[in-house]
Amino acid sequence: ELKAIIDLTPGDGNLAMLAFRKNLIYTGLCMTDVHCTLLMENLEKRILKAMLNEEDDLYNPRLLLALQNHVDDKAGRDR
Repeated sequence: ELKAIIDLTPGDGNLAMLAFRKNLIYTGLCMTDVHCTLLMENLEKRILKAMLNEEDDLYNPRLLLALQNHVDDKAGRDR
């Protein structure tokens, strides 16, 4: 049974995303600091988008509610 992945060529993060979905330990070796930063930003956006999509296995209604409450609170303070 697979427990972890060591990725020597993480590219755009597809394998990292799969590892996240399967709850596997993932280590990717980026070529540069810029690559690492861009990869992390890309993964964060993809995971958040999945967590907010009702049709995705990662969907989290509590996250959606928390974000809505945050926006409502911020709007109330800005008045």
